[in-house]
Amino acid sequence: MAAAQQTVSLVVVDGSHVVVSEHAARVSHMLRNLMDDVRGNGDALSPIPLAGITLEVCTHVVRYMETHLHESASELSDFESAGYVPSDADREFVRDIGMSLRFDLIVAAHYMDIPGLMRLMTHVVAADLNGRSPLAITQMLGIDAPDFDAELDEILKYNEWAPPGDPRALPASMAPHS
Repeated sequence: MAAAQQTVSLVVVDGSHVVVSEHAARVSHMLRNLMDDVRGNGDALSPIPLAGITLEVCTHVVRYMETHLHESASELSDFESAGYVPSDADREFVRDIGMSLRFDLIVAAHYMDIPGLMRLMTHVVAADLNGRSPLAITQMLGIDAPDFDAELDEILKYNEWAPPGDPRALPASMAPHS
């Protein structure tokens, strides 16, 4: 008779439970260490709270872990590999994920210590930002561009006692020689 597959219950910020196989949960170094410590003490594994992780993010993380449970530990933790190219399954995984969720997945991968997911998401975000102008990046990320002219006027007003000139200009002693 085959043993029943053991599962782990993950509790997200809203109190919802997400159940994942113990084998898939081991993709997360944090969950693996926690399970090993609890099992090593002979204690029963209770639901594991995931601080700051929403149900949507946890669902994606579990999907990633289930997809990558057959990879070796070295494959999952080889973060520094040069020339990293996401697999077809990884490209499928990130295809419909928006920028905001990508950043949430980076935070979750860091918190749960999932190097493969961290590598994938940072690679995808870097690829999206590569070659864009600073203005295009601020618009893409929804960052309000600072009003440099207003800040400059405020600096000049506050520093009326200072010698005239553009405060952004280098002092003559630091200017490049022509």
